[in-house]
Amino acid sequence: MLEPITLRLAAETIATMDRLATQKRTSREQIVSEMFKDYERRERVRAEIKKIGTRKRADPIVAARVKKYLSEPRRVSEKQLTQDIDQASVSVRRTKRRTRQ
Repeated sequence: MLEPITLRLAAETIATMDRLATQKRTSREQIVSEMFKDYERRERVRAEIKKIGTRKRADPIVAARVKKYLSEPRRVSEKQLTQDIDQASVSVRRTKRRTRQ
């Protein structure tokens, strides 16, 4: 069984999620769940990139690019966050349609 987690989000982000949940007739939890799945996917990609850059015979140029990529902080703008929320709510809506059919 999965353990519950606590997320700390900005009030503006929560308001946007509530607005979208109301518009899409879904719950905030479903939107957050979809966002978390996207986050996990991104982290897996990041781990794969790190693995490529740390191989023994890795090309020095590739290793340098990977090192630079991994050292940069990943900050998501409010616009990108809103787009992620929108995308998550759309995929939740699609999932609901599939389960109803």
